[in-house]
Amino acid sequence: MGGLFFGNLADRFGRRPVFSWNLLAFVLLSVLQLFVQEVWQLVLLRLALGLAVGVEYAVGTSVLAEFSRRKGRGVLLGSFAVGWQVGFTIAFVYGNLIYSGDNWRLLLATSAIPALLVFLLRIGLPETPMWLKARGRDAEAQAVVERHFGKGFAIPDVELKLNQPSARELLKGPNVRQHLYSGLFWFCQVGRSSRSSLLSGRYSTRSGSRIRPRSISG
Repeated sequence: MGGLFFGNLADRFGRRPVFSWNLLAFVLLSVLQLFVQEVWQLVLLRLALGLAVGVEYAVGTSVLAEFSRRKGRGVLLGSFAVGWQVGFTIAFVYGNLIYSGDNWRLLLATSAIPALLVFLLRIGLPETPMWLKARGRDAEAQAVVERHFGKGFAIPDVELKLNQPSARELLKGPNVRQHLYSGLFWFCQVGRSSRSSLLSGRYSTRSGSRIRPRSISG
């Protein structure tokens, strides 16, 4: 859902603002988990964090593809997926095998630390030259290319349609099977990685407090 909605915003207003400020929202939502008192509060925050992760999937891949050379682009996009798996694995190992405290709120809120570091790194990130070129801002696009790649590189001509496709179009037309297959692939990939954090019961503490139907203790 985050990718569907914010992906259109990234097409309309640019990759850079959505790609950068999404992480700031992720940091704030992560910190808010320190103050959770009710189950519904935790559920809403985790859902909002999931939307923010969806933005990273959609817009992050676009930024990487549009800001890389043709040679080696496939390797970079593949490493993007590998990076997600490495992060999921590290989080699972740390939360289940290394962390021995009983403050699960603090454990959840620690996701703000790497997100904040990446947000600071993204502050100076320019707009992608492909998006600038598609918007007719050729001089700005070429300046970005020359600054980061050198004067021997140019951008191919691109055309950005004025009308934005709706989510309904994904489920009709000749490519519906490809869309369903891709969606199922991502669902299985993310669901398998996050299942442990949702179903492993790590929200219980060493003192025996658990998430309860109406409130959270511990």
